[in-house]
Amino acid sequence: MTPYRLGAALSAVLGAPVRIRPDLGQAPVRWTTTVLRDHRVRDAGGVDRLRAMATDLPGVTVDAEDLLTFDVDPAGVEAMLAEPLSDTDVAAAGALARDLRDPSRPWLLTRDGRRSTYDDLAALVGDAAARWASARSAGSARVDVAVDDLASATPQNPSFAVLLAHDRLARGRAPISSGRLVALVGEAPMALADTVRTGRTRPWVRHVEAVATEVLSPRPDPPAATVTWTATRAREAARIVLATGLQTVGVPAPAQI
Repeated sequence: MTPYRLGAALSAVLGAPVRIRPDLGQAPVRWTTTVLRDHRVRDAGGVDRLRAMATDLPGVTVDAEDLLTFDVDPAGVEAMLAEPLSDTDVAAAGALARDLRDPSRPWLLTRDGRRSTYDDLAALVGDAAARWASARSAGSARVDVAVDDLASATPQNPSFAVLLAHDRLARGRAPISSGRLVALVGEAPMALADTVRTGRTRPWVRHVEAVATEVLSPRPDPPAATVTWTATRAREAARIVLATGLQTVGVPAPAQI
């Protein structure tokens, strides 16, 4: 079982979204959620049903403080890397992103203290950067990246960072596949589902950016960490997440940067 599948099973029992997150000190093999304590007051019966179901599942434990922990075995880690992103969710996220590209839609450029329309922003920074900025700022009509950064071919431009990370993975130039990168891949279906559930593209776009950051500036795993995944599969799975992120925002990935 993967964290995404476990979250879906718990959600079905509780009747509310359940988000499972990696324990960053032990990613990607340990995941936790506080859903039991969070829902105890509002739905004690649902929490009791959830606890009874969860404790019968392999790898799942619940402590005295109602923290649910899921330890993923090596087969589960490989299954995370093979977990497909829902075509339905990808299409829905793409539709949400398209709705933000109304040429006359007003935007507030918070870093620069100026107002703009989508068309004016695209003229300033290019269409790809404008598409990405609008998707990551969905719901607030605020662009929180400086115009100079959005117009640059540097990692300070979020869309360029994602394109660069995708290019490195596609050409086999990513240095390592860390446990955090594997965990981010495992979280991707949940981040995408969050965007569809809330109608906001930002959770998905920011998650894709986090994957790109880990590719470009990986944090080494703890010395005692046990690698239970195939590095090449992890890199390809991360590339697919980045490519899907670009697809949903409507930014084509070039053959080479």
